[in-house]
Amino acid sequence: MDRFQQEPIFRNRFFNKPSQYGFLVFLVVLGSGVFLTLLSYQLLSKNEEEDLENLMTVVTQNIRQSLDYSQSAAFTLAMGVSSDGISPNIDEYAAQIIDNNTYLDAVQLVPDGVIQYVYPLAGNEPIIGYDILSDTLRNREAYEAIEKRQIVFSGPYELKQGGTGIVGRIPIFIDAEFWGFSAVVIRLETLVRLSGMDISTESPYYYQFSKVNPNTGELEYFLPQRSEYEKNVSRTTFFPEGSWNLTIYKSKMSNAIFGVYFLGLMSLILSVVSGISVTNVLKKPYELEKMVKSQAKEISKTNQKNAAILKALPDLLFILDKNGVFLDYHKPQGMSTLRKPEEFLGKKIEDVMPDTYMQEVQGKLEEALKGSQLVEHEYSLDYPTGKRDFEARYVKCGLEEVLVIVRDVTQEKQASDQLKQSELRYRELVEQASDGIFLIDDQGIILDINASGLEMSGYDKSDVIGKSIDEFFIKEDDAMEQQPFQSLKQGEQIISTRKIKAKSGEVLTLEISAKVLKDNQIQGIARNVTERIRYIQAIEEQNTKLKEIAWMQSHAVRAPLARILGLADYIKFHASAEEREEMLLHLIQSSKELDNVIKEIVKKSSQINEDSLS
Repeated sequence: MDRFQQEPIFRNRFFNKPSQYGFLVFLVVLGSGVFLTLLSYQLLSKNEEEDLENLMTVVTQNIRQSLDYSQSAAFTLAMGVSSDGISPNIDEYAAQIIDNNTYLDAVQLVPDGVIQYVYPLAGNEPIIGYDILSDTLRNREAYEAIEKRQIVFSGPYELKQGGTGIVGRIPIFIDAEFWGFSAVVIRLETLVRLSGMDISTESPYYYQFSKVNPNTGELEYFLPQRSEYEKNVSRTTFFPEGSWNLTIYKSKMSNAIFGVYFLGLMSLILSVVSGISVTNVLKKPYELEKMVKSQAKEISKTNQKNAAILKALPDLLFILDKNGVFLDYHKPQGMSTLRKPEEFLGKKIEDVMPDTYMQEVQGKLEEALKGSQLVEHEYSLDYPTGKRDFEARYVKCGLEEVLVIVRDVTQEKQASDQLKQSELRYRELVEQASDGIFLIDDQGIILDINASGLEMSGYDKSDVIGKSIDEFFIKEDDAMEQQPFQSLKQGEQIISTRKIKAKSGEVLTLEISAKVLKDNQIQGIARNVTERIRYIQAIEEQNTKLKEIAWMQSHAVRAPLARILGLADYIKFHASAEEREEMLLHLIQSSKELDNVIKEIVKKSSQINEDSLS
């Protein structure tokens, strides 16, 4: 009872001192406000840093994906080159690569460092014939690719066909000899767009793509520069593929600063106005809960973005530990695994993989754990639907774990096999042709010749490969020899006749049809027309001799013929009965003389025909 009687006294004493109460509330609320302001600032700053980190992760993954796809595309394009040169189906091959890779703007084949093929050609015509190895301002990274025998990305720089872009070149070696490059072109605007970078002035982030010029040593910037950004709030990623630095800065108008201003103002108001401050203090748990929910929502959005990126990947992903145990996996929609997840998760490789591949996979796993290099592996598995081909990449992930990226390359492998079969059929067709078929470069060096060509000339293949075709031609009129080749340089198909000296010493006359191929090599088809030429020459000589006989015997025919005509005219109009008998004798004699002349002509003509046939 006494206690209840004392409460009003306490409250009266308390409320009788409003200044002290207000000051106490002011101190409590102000202290709480300062504390909450600092806490909120830390949370918002941390959230902005996490957003910046996540944004950098997304952009970096997109750029690396672009570079990985570009590398795969360059490697795939290089498969269209063999010791026989560039595949005749390269246009169809290149079109499929461009259609399947939105990151690429063009692909190139660069034999001996000179761009001879580009797809698509439209808009890229100025680049044809460009010798990258002779360009001292841009050839350093090309030579670096040859030295390292791996793809090297150069640029960004101004492209010869216009615009700014990145060029990735992978060297091609045939029989350990450098052939040239397989190259891919990514325009800078394409890379920016597909990487997710918003470089507009309205963006809360400022992106900058930079690189130290390998020739000048100066730092170059490739994206529009801005002044309003926080230099201390940034993230930078280095891309060794092209020695680039990507830096993302936070805008100066930070959400954390706005939060500090707001909470500081609220703390001041709450400190001055006692009643409102108490009410607001009571509302703080709700506000904090709301803030936490907002942050959770932002984190959820970030996780959704990462999940979307993971979902967009077309490859199988596996996480294995050092003992070969499957820890986790990701399977894209529409792709199946050899076994169900519950049959391989938590189990070792030898419990899942066929015995023929178990040791091989374990070896690749151990190789990946030893260093940071990418380890590649190709293998095939028998599915219920048939044999499937795969390409696996092993990357160290953590201290004792490995990320395995598996891609189904069945279609690419089938396409490659079909291309090889097509080239083999074309080779067989050339070898079985009855005419001689040869291939020379733009300097006239013989690169290849079929069996019919060797049989026609009598030479062995070792006698002609690598030699100039001029060594086998018989020298004739220089003007007549150069005219067909001038037409060839203009892109025309020519048909000409040339003489060669066979290995036996016999001079052969060949009718040659030639044209320039896309790689500036010249393909010729030769037919032996020696006998036909000889026959035509014999006919021409026979006609010449017959003309000579006709001219020489014409006077011998005219004399008796004139006498016959004169006697006939005299008998008809002037001869008497007594003279006619004498005139008839003269007429018969002249006729016999004419007959002898004609027989002589026939005899000589027959002799000419016999000589021509023999």
